[in-house]
Amino acid sequence: MKKLFNVTVDNEIYVMAKNHSEAISIAEHNAGSSNFWAIELPDNRINLISDWKNRVPYNSDNNKTCGEIMGEIKNKKEINKKSLKSSFI
Repeated sequence: MKKLFNVTVDNEIYVMAKNHSEAISIAEHNAGSSNFWAIELPDNRINLISDWKNRVPYNSDNNKTCGEIMGEIKNKKEINKKSLKSSFI
């Protein structure tokens, strides 16, 4: 399953990939550079860049924007937290 990655080249871009190395490979292909790093999102240290909220990430299998993907990830985390709390009651 693909995950959302923030990849920094000269600018920050977003890609969908199965892992860090695939994210970097996709970024190299689309950005034409080889000097970057990737962070799987969501990461509490990274905020989604506003320019990307309404854009579809590179290598996506659908038309979901970065903002929609981040919203789904946050919703899943909230559901998981609620499930964990209810299992200890």
